[in-house]
Amino acid sequence: MEIRFSQNALSDLYAVYDYIALENPVYAQKVLKRIEVAIDHLADHPQLGRISRVEGVRELIISDTPYIVAYKKFDNYLNIIAVIHSRRKWTTKFH
Repeated sequence: MEIRFSQNALSDLYAVYDYIALENPVYAQKVLKRIEVAIDHLADHPQLGRISRVEGVRELIISDTPYIVAYKKFDNYLNIIAVIHSRRKWTTKFH
């Protein structure tokens, strides 16, 4: 299954890297790689994430990180809509 990223999700990924890289660029790269690998698994296992608090959205918890990937499943693709730190207040809807 194809995986697509919303502009917001891409911005989230850049922000994750930039924030962590201020202290440790090597660790920032490792975190992004862990997120990327987890998202890649969704291509073969789109139901891997749990049902979200937001209707129609699933949440993939990225192990060994504080991040959650929010995504929607469509017939032919998955749309990654956000990458959220678990301590942030969860939204009630995604744009």
